[in-house]
Amino acid sequence: GNYTLYVWTNWSVPTPNLEILEMIVPPNVNQGDSTNIDVVVENDGTLDLNDSFVVDIYLSVDASETWVDHHLGNTTTAGLMMNATTSVSIAATIPTGMVEGEYRIIAIVDGADDIFEKSETDNTYIHDVRVTVGTVTESCSNQDEGGSGADAPNEHTIGSVDLGLD
Repeated sequence: GNYTLYVWTNWSVPTPNLEILEMIVPPNVNQGDSTNIDVVVENDGTLDLNDSFVVDIYLSVDASETWVDHHLGNTTTAGLMMNATTSVSIAATIPTGMVEGEYRIIAIVDGADDIFEKSETDNTYIHDVRVTVGTVTESCSNQDEGGSGADAPNEHTIGSVDLGLD
């Protein structure tokens, strides 16, 4: 009979690939606090990683790491086998001069691109829940807006509110 033989050659080079799967952060911290942030890193590449790599933690007002963000700490880990995960704990110190508010915690593995990886686009993990620094209050318990003796109604809508005369 007639047979068809299809041949596929894989020319890709086996490489590791580091990716952050999870990050455990405290919900509230204060300026000057030291806390541990746990990060789970996976090597989902096609080669064991025998070199050490660094995981950095940043405190950011938005969902991207830039030069204005605060570096909280890092740790170096020795290698990671293919299809394996490791959990690292990073001692993070919240700067004493931080403005109270809500921040994002960003973890970056191999931020200096020291490791040749299958993909360099999956090295950043942004925690989906914001961390509160300090004692931020969302509303005042005894608001007296415009001498009305109460909070103005519908204050989250655009427009003006009649607060009366006085």
